[in-house]
Amino acid sequence: MPILLIVIGMIPLGWAAWQGNPDRGAPYVAEALVALRHRDPDRAIIACEAALASQTPVERTRALAISTQGVAYALKRDFNRALIDCDRAIALEPTLATLYANRGLVYLRKKQPELALVDCDRAIALEPNLAAAYSTRAVAHLLKGSLGPAQADAERRVALDPGNADAFAVRASVRTSTGQHDLAIGDADEAIRQEPCLAIPHTNRALAQLGVGAIDRALADCDHAIGLDPSSADDFL
Repeated sequence: MPILLIVIGMIPLGWAAWQGNPDRGAPYVAEALVALRHRDPDRAIIACEAALASQTPVERTRALAISTQGVAYALKRDFNRALIDCDRAIALEPTLATLYANRGLVYLRKKQPELALVDCDRAIALEPNLAAAYSTRAVAHLLKGSLGPAQADAERRVALDPGNADAFAVRASVRTSTGQHDLAIGDADEAIRQEPCLAIPHTNRALAQLGVGAIDRALADCDHAIGLDPSSADDFL
């Protein structure tokens, strides 16, 4: 099962009004999040460094930049650096739910689902409607073989944010793992409809197609996923 890159570092409400806002780092954090969504950690790190170099006076922005940089290093498999950054961010803003969710994602990519669950539980306790934290927790439950909680978190994710392709991609993974292959294909279809240039839903659909014996379709989705993102090949290993 692919370990999904679920972008969690959402821009808090109110940050859209950047004109005249002293928070000079916020646009760079937004750029980093876009780069992560397209699995471009180097670009994300450059954007995070720019956010920190802007000397923004907003501590929350600094914490988000450091945490987002940590997720980028996790994507590069530099987990030690990733955790250092995530810990630094939490030390700056210990009540910001997103920071725990980001560190949970790092633990998930490190294949330490128990620690990912602890951080996701903390994030959800601080912010019960932090949609992406449910995605990370769903996959963590899945890695531990806890299919019921994984299904519940995947459903909650979709309910909170039905306009997000990640929500359907995660539920597709859960449904494939629970043998609901036709429903998983439907979820992957919806994720692809929402974001056709995102590789992960094609990966998810390929695995579901294998579950129903549609090998040719699965191979076509594998090729498509790798064409969109060559690193997607790792998801099948």
